[in-house]
Amino acid sequence: HPVLDVSPFEVAQVVDAGDIAVNPFNIHEAIETIEAAAVDLTKDGTRLVTIGGDHTIALPLLRAAHAKHGPVALVHFDAHLDTW
Repeated sequence: HPVLDVSPFEVAQVVDAGDIAVNPFNIHEAIETIEAAAVDLTKDGTRLVTIGGDHTIALPLLRAAHAKHGPVALVHFDAHLDTW
């Protein structure tokens, strides 16, 4: 980040794994695809930080984390005030 003078790619082993191609018209297929991709990306011990997408991505990511680690918790930040 030029303003903060921070380059995560220089101070940590960080990679942008890119987008997961999903079918936005088939929610069940999209969830299965996301979960399978997360399982594949973490099979060697890699830790994921996911950013973006709609609320649909949380479920398959949590399922993949649970399959690998057992019970998990979620910290969810949402900019919208539609949850009260």
